Amino acid sequence: MIKAYTVTRIMRGGSKMAITLEKIDLIMDRAKVTYNEAKEALEKADGNVVDALIALEEKKKTKNNKRKWKSVKKDTLIYKMQQWILKVNAYKLSVSDKSKEYMSIPLVVASLIILFTFPLSILSLAILIILDYKVAIHNNEGEIIDINNMINGKKKDK
Repeated sequence: MIKAYTVTRIMRGGSKMAITLEKIDLIMDRAKVTYNEAKEALEKADGNVVDALIALEEKKKTKNNKRKWKSVKKDTLIYKMQQWILKVNAYKLSVSDKSKEYMSIPLVVASLIILFTFPLSILSLAILIILDYKVAIHNNEGEIIDINNMINGKKKDK
C-alpha cells in the first residue's frame, strides 16, 4: 500500500496545514504548472489550495489554453484564410422589427446554416422580408447593410 507524502508546516498562529501530493496534483492539473511551481505556491499559501491557485493566476504562471494564431507568410493560403476569418467574424446577421431585435448571429454561422439548409433558409428569409421584418448585416464599426433595401432596389440609409 502506498502512503501519501505529507509535508506539515506550522503556521504563525500555531495551527498546522498539510501540503499533500493530492493538493500538488490538483494545482498542477488546474493551473497547468510544474511540480515545483505547485509546491512553492502551496507553501506560500500555507497549504491552502484556493489561495495557491489565486497566487499562480495573479503571477500569470497558469498556462493560457487559448489557441494563438501562428505567424505565417503573407503569400500563403493559410494566411489569407486567417485574415478572411478575422474579417468575417466582425459581421453579424440580424433580424428585427420596428421595436425588437429577434436574432443576431455571426455571419459565419448564418452562412453555414444557409449552406446546409439551403431551400428552407432561403424560404425563411424571403418570408421574413415579405412580412416586413428588417434583415441586415452589421459590423463592429457600426456599418449596416440592409438586405431589405437591397432587394427592393432602394439606396441604403446612413
